[in-house]
Amino acid sequence: MEEQWMAHVALRSSRGKRRNKNEDAFYLNGDYPSLDTMNTEANRKFVVEGSHTLWAVCDGIGGLNHGEIASQRTVQRLDELRSRLPGRDFSITVQDWIAKVDEEVLHCAEGGGCTIALLFIDDHTVNYAHVGDSRIYRLHEGLITQLTRDHTKVEMLLSAGIIQPSDVASHPERHVIVRSIGASPEIICTATIGEPIPLCNGDRYLLCSDGITDMLTNEQIRDIAGRAEDAATCSENLYSAAMDNGGRDNLTIVTLDIELQQNERADNTFNSEDKLDRTIREDTATRFHINDSIEMNLQTHIDFSSQTVYTKVTVSHSISQ
Repeated sequence: MEEQWMAHVALRSSRGKRRNKNEDAFYLNGDYPSLDTMNTEANRKFVVEGSHTLWAVCDGIGGLNHGEIASQRTVQRLDELRSRLPGRDFSITVQDWIAKVDEEVLHCAEGGGCTIALLFIDDHTVNYAHVGDSRIYRLHEGLITQLTRDHTKVEMLLSAGIIQPSDVASHPERHVIVRSIGASPEIICTATIGEPIPLCNGDRYLLCSDGITDMLTNEQIRDIAGRAEDAATCSENLYSAAMDNGGRDNLTIVTLDIELQQNERADNTFNSEDKLDRTIREDTATRFHINDSIEMNLQTHIDFSSQTVYTKVTVSHSISQ
């Protein structure tokens, strides 16, 4: 059965306090900024129903070397990826698309490049991929997980055990990106593809540029995202906290709250209970040699949160006169 779900979406994006222009770009399931509107502060919230939705954040790199062109051109080309993904292998389709966009950005951005963090939701699964240091977080049942791992020099040094986590924030090469779209004609750009995640009611996903993550620790992101009642509050509070902490770079944050529709959850629960009831009856009849002349009365309580079933079975024998 196809899941019926909706996503509550909220975006905040601006050039921050110190930058003259915004090289961040976003993609909201078909909506993205033009070069003329990238410097306009963005504040959006809406609800999307259905499946096969695509979301992304890009961060232009290269400073004066047209990073905004690279990021805008990349989100502009996401319409093509969105149309190709349904029914196709996510990893292969994304890698093919990345290769094409990488080549295009090399020719149009004149030395600029960009990162990307993208998330695709189909009927049952959340798929994601990234290039660079734009990140994706998942908040699930109160626990937050950083799904992506930065393609940076300090992350490589950290993984190799050369530096410690406490060294990252002050390391002189902490902003050196080792993988990006449009980086070099001599390097074939590939994305890191994450493991698919089952679509779960109540999950919250964050897609953000390093303008957010450089200003906030993972602990701060966890606390702010965990306390926010809805997607709009989450994006607004993370954006405001990053600005309060300096807002030294362009900032973009997209929050998605997943909601399975109530009637679908009720149908699924009923079907599960009905199936379980039949299973218990069949198992009880077999174990206790119960035939058609014996009546069974089952009182079953199912605790789905702990996956525990409590059953009281009353058996009575009907005697023919």
